[in-house]
Amino acid sequence: MLVRVVDGILKPKDKIQFMSNQAVFLCEQVGVFTPKSVNRDKLSAGEVGFVIAGIKELQYAKVGDTITL
Repeated sequence: MLVRVVDGILKPKDKIQFMSNQAVFLCEQVGVFTPKSVNRDKLSAGEVGFVIAGIKELQYAKVGDTITL
């Protein structure tokens, strides 16, 4: 999924929680598109990138949802 980091740092192996349904997943990869996808060690505040978290059900990842650690 595409994300914009507002505050803090998001790294692989972080547990993320969706605020709308309280679902918790393990962040597997983070990165940016330049225009190809490039994996990064972290996403910092102000960056826009992608998160791969192994979410199998579409109902857990809602558009516009807030993700927190």
